[in-house]
Amino acid sequence: MLDKVAPYIYKYVPIDGGFSTYKEYLTAETAESLSSPNSIAIDGSIYVNNTSRLVRFISGAKDSFSLKSPDEYVINAFAISPESDTIAILDKDRERILLFSKSGEFLKQIVSSEIKRATSLLLDSNGKLLLQGEKGLYRLSE
Repeated sequence: MLDKVAPYIYKYVPIDGGFSTYKEYLTAETAESLSSPNSIAIDGSIYVNNTSRLVRFISGAKDSFSLKSPDEYVINAFAISPESDTIAILDKDRERILLFSKSGEFLKQIVSSEIKRATSLLLDSNGKLLLQGEKGLYRLSE
């Protein structure tokens, strides 16, 4: 669970009959690396949009992960898929979605005027992009 105010990440462990009380996920050193967290995604690692920079944590420690983009971008939303090796970044200002590998390598961008209306995005289990807008869920043709 992401606490945007603290800011901090808490972990709940499955136990018989439900979940444990929360446990602190981050180490003291890595907690300082969250200044303004916006959203979170989990695939074994934890990814956090932190002031328009994607940060990855593994076992509570900050990873040296970074996205190698060919140019500047804004992260309005992002998505990962545990089943694929893809990270999708929604950049509404430039009407595009940037796709990266989970090692941070730039794969490609998808540009469409429809992207500026998206409020969030998802990657399905096959790595296909879905955009959520005010009027519903849309599959984006590449």
